[in-house]
Order: sequence, then C-alpha cells, then structure tokens
Amino acid sequence: MKRFLFLWFLFLGGAFVLASCNSQSAQTGKSSQSAEGASAGGPTQTYVEGKDYLVYERVRLLDQNGFSQPVEAYSILLPSGWTQESEVVWTKGTVCDGTSSWMKARSADGKFSIQFFPARIYGWNDNPVLNQANTQTENCTLMQPTEAEAYLRNVFGPEELGNPDVVNVRLNQAVVAQMQQKNEAFVREMQQYGSGRITFNQTAVNADVRWRDGTAGFVILGVNVSIGGVPNIYDGTSSTIYTTEASPRIVFKYPQGEEEGARRQLAAIMSSFRTNPAWANAVNGYGNKGT
Repeated sequence: MKRFLFLWFLFLGGAFVLASCNSQSAQTGKSSQSAEGASAGGPTQTYVEGKDYLVYERVRLLDQNGFSQPVEAYSILLPSGWTQESEVVWTKGTVCDGTSSWMKARSADGKFSIQFFPARIYGWNDNPVLNQANTQTENCTLMQPTEAEAYLRNVFGPEELGNPDVVNVRLNQAVVAQMQQKNEAFVREMQQYGSGRITFNQTAVNADVRWRDGTAGFVILGVNVSIGGVPNIYDGTSSTIYTTEASPRIVFKYPQGEEEGARRQLAAIMSSFRTNPAWANAVNGYGNKGT
C-alpha cells in the first residue's frame, strides 16, 4: 500500500482565508463584492465596476491528463476580467506517485495576481548511503525535514518567489488542525495493513512579503513531515525516513498601499474553492491501489 500525495486543493476553503479576513460567501456563476461604506438606503449613487465593487465569475479548471477526456477537477471564483492558466500534473513511476496542481491568475491590468504553486515533495534518510541512492525528480528531491517558516525563508522565498522581504509571519492553526486530521486518518488506514508506525510534524503559516519593485503579497504555506523507521533485516539496524511535503503554496500579489482591498479579494477567492467530488474520488481510488 503506498501513500498518495495530499491534494493541495482539498485543504482549500475557509481555513486558508487569512486570519484578518472576513469570510465571503461563494455562489455559482457570478458574485459581487461591494466596496465598504456603500449604503443601500442612502442617496442614489453611481458605482463603477472594478473601482467601487468587483464582480466574480466561477472558473472551472480541467484535468487534461488523467483521464480519456478532460474532467473538471475544481472551480474557483475570480474577479471578472482576470485571466488564468492551470494544470493537473500526474506523476507516475516514482516514490512520489500522485497528482499535483498549479494555477496562475491575474487581473487585466496585471496589478493583482494569485498563484497556486504545485506541491513539492522532499525525501531524506539518516543513512547517507540510502540518501545517495534516492532518485530525484522535479517535484521530488532531497532535503532535510523543516518547518513552514524556515521553508519560506530558506527555500520557497529565495528559490521561487524572487527572495522578497518577509515582513510578518503568523501561525495558521486552522490549517495545522486540518493537516493533523488527515494525518491521523492516514495512520488509521495504514494500521489496517500492519504499517501504522509513522509520526507527523505539521506546520502552517500566513506571511506578508514585499518585493523591491513596490509589489506586496500574502503567502499561505503548509509543510507536513512524515517520519517512519525502516529496519534492516540483514544487520539488525534501522534507519529513519523523512518525507516533507510543502503544500499548499499560495501567493497573492498586490500593489503596496492596497492591502485592505487585496485581503477582501483573497478571502472571496479562497472561500469559493470547490473540488469536483467525482474527480476527487477517482484520484483517491487510483492512489489507494496496492503496489
């Protein structure tokens, strides 16, 4: 029995809305978000879309690779006029078998954007010989276990975000609780096969970052480390295997000075995320096959 990669989109929802954001309700089709201070009972006023309020449209994102024909994997509300591109990537034939998804979306003027980075898997073994024998791929490489804030400062920020200044970091306990529930469910499942001797260390943060070009951003990041022992039947020793999964990895960019509006946009987008149950069941069914 092998462990299928956590699907980052299954973590999305209210728990990923920044702690200071008010939850927004998501509707199928179109939804609007008004500027603060608008009064329905006040004098008649003329409001301008994009300035005084935003109209959101539901975008359906397809898995083009896993089935005989495209299948809707998930959907999300984006402000009207935004463009997006996405992909569901299937990784087969490695110890990191599973799916990983990415999406990029941006406003028409390019000032606002959101990016869902694909999950990254890192393996590590306290036996140096076994470490050297591990095969590395784009999404599955060697790295010692770490926690979310350290991963942001030392790996994600410098290697994939252009090394922005990390202004503020806050623990995201809601995401940690969700990760812990999934980890416990996985352990119970593995115990059915006599292989439940595994522990986890899960961490998650929300961070405020800034780039030198005047762009600011919100980062939502989770890191899940599984720890398992592997006995050596030949010499009686054992080694410890660490598998680190960095997921979710979400970045919302906006112009400095427009933080309030950016938070409202991010809250609306994140709370609107919907996974197609039929697609998720099919993916999980593949992951639960024995090897």
